[in-house]
Amino acid sequence: MRRRKLSCAAALLLAVLAAWFIREIRTGDIPAAIGHWLYVREPLEKSDAVYVYAGGILERPAYGARLYREGYAPLVIVGGVLMDANLFAIGAFVNDGTLNRAAVVKRGVPEKNVDQIWDGTSTYDETLALKRYMLERGLDSAILVTSPFHTRRVRLCADRVFKGTGIKTTVAAARYPVINLERWWEDERDLLTIIIEYFKLLFYLTKYR
Repeated sequence: MRRRKLSCAAALLLAVLAAWFIREIRTGDIPAAIGHWLYVREPLEKSDAVYVYAGGILERPAYGARLYREGYAPLVIVGGVLMDANLFAIGAFVNDGTLNRAAVVKRGVPEKNVDQIWDGTSTYDETLALKRYMLERGLDSAILVTSPFHTRRVRLCADRVFKGTGIKTTVAAARYPVINLERWWEDERDLLTIIIEYFKLLFYLTKYR
């Protein structure tokens, strides 16, 4: 237990030092490269469905709806059951999937062309739930919509989860992202998001082999 606490403390210290170092760098390509490495770009293909990952309410559902309107898929799927703490505080018991469902409908996707998976409290769990959904319904392909900084972890999860199923997945980064990967170290929220994302990637690489 003591060794684990020391490891966590050391990791936290390294994260703090890394954050300070990156913020001190005002020129050069290294900080931007750190952000851009998280961004996976894949060519889009017409698919059976578009899946919108939970979170990113300002960017993910809008892009998922856009892909539907452009004819990339006849179905939009949303998922995630975590509740927004701010909405919960005022008595609005709405989970991430329900929020994204309302957002894609507002942006032109008919209700009958939207389905919701009532499962998933993490990126990996959402991907597992999507696999079960697609296998049950005989769907062969899906476009996975998320934020640019989140695309590498989504690709990692999709590679693990869909291996051997014959299902094709394409990762698609939302347009007009909230996190600026070009200058992410200049904003406190962006900086924390990127650092935490790297820690999550490390966790996923060790846990989901």
